Amino acid sequence: TPTPSSAPTLSPTSSVPTFAPTAVPTFYPTPDCTTDEFLYKVLLFDSSGVGGATFTISTNGTVRVSGAMAGNSTNGTYSDFSYVCLEDGEHHFVMEDSTGFVSFEFDDHSGHSFRGESPIDDLFHTYNGEVFGAPTAQPTIVPLPVPTALPSAGPSAAPTLVP
Repeated sequence: TPTPSSAPTLSPTSSVPTFAPTAVPTFYPTPDCTTDEFLYKVLLFDSSGVGGATFTISTNGTVRVSGAMAGNSTNGTYSDFSYVCLEDGEHHFVMEDSTGFVSFEFDDHSGHSFRGESPIDDLFHTYNGEVFGAPTAQPTIVPLPVPTALPSAGPSAAPTLVP
């Protein structure tokens, strides 16, 4: 083997270029989703220190993702996360645990999220990589007082209790 020189050389000693630097890191991993799916993140938090919560996400009755809290304990609390690829549409989220101290957060790439606590059985929508709440089957209750259907014919001579 040749002995190393005592000083650097003025010209490069190799014609092979070095690798270019990597791109700036992102908050999410490189997606492995298909072209009609988007990447989401599900976070689970357990303040009881027990762990063991499970969740499923289904679409049209088919379970797309299921997961369980692995139990990464930090100071007696557990947290875990999973990345999920989902297409646009309505999805069903179910989370169960035996302690009742587990909360979740479902994040999209735009910083929107929905949160809740176990046990939960809920619907949500996704569109173009963003998460939205799902409409409920029950109608929304109208706030009181309810406005009158038609205005009065004209002003009255005496004051009234209802405008």
